[in-house]
Amino acid sequence: MAFETPEISGNEGEAKYAGTHWELESRKEEGANAAEEIQKRLVEEYGWNEDEVGLFGYAVDEAITNAIVYANWGLKRTNGESNEEFDKHITEKEGDPAETGKKIIVDISVLDDRVEAVVRSEVKTVIDPENIPDPTDPENLKRTSGRGIDTMIKTCDECYFNVPGEVKLVKLRKDNNAVVV
Repeated sequence: MAFETPEISGNEGEAKYAGTHWELESRKEEGANAAEEIQKRLVEEYGWNEDEVGLFGYAVDEAITNAIVYANWGLKRTNGESNEEFDKHITEKEGDPAETGKKIIVDISVLDDRVEAVVRSEVKTVIDPENIPDPTDPENLKRTSGRGIDTMIKTCDECYFNVPGEVKLVKLRKDNNAVVV
C-alpha cells in the first residue's frame, strides 16, 4: 500500500508532500521537513507506533541531507578541516541557486509489514559505507558531520547503497496489532 494523495488545500507545503513521489530542492531543511511528514502520515494514516517511526524519520532526514551535501553539492570533508570551515562551505552552497536547484527525489512505499523510502540525488555518487570514518572513534567525536550513514544503518532494519546516487531505507513494522488503512 502506498501513501495516498490527500486533498490539497492550496498550502504549498502540503502539495510538495502529496502522494508517494516527492521532488525536493537541495536545501538542508528539506530532510527534516520530509521526515516530519513521513512520521506524521505513518502515525495518522497508517496507525504506526510513534516510537517506530521516529528513528525511521531521522534516518530519512540523514539520507536526504547526505544526498544534498555530499552528492548534489559535492562537498567532501578534508582531514583536519574544522567544523566551522565545513559549515562555511555548506552556507555558501545554501546561498547559491545553481546548487539549491539540484533535485532530490524521495519515493515512499507503505506495505503491511514495512515502510520503504528511496532517496535519490541528481548527482550520481557512489556511497561506500566501509570507507566512512567511524563516528564513534575518539578523534571524530567532536565533528559536526559524518554520522549520517552510521545513523541510517543503525536505525533501519535494512539499508541499501547499491545504486550510485541512491539510498534505500526499510523499517519493518514491529507493532503487528496496528491496523493498516
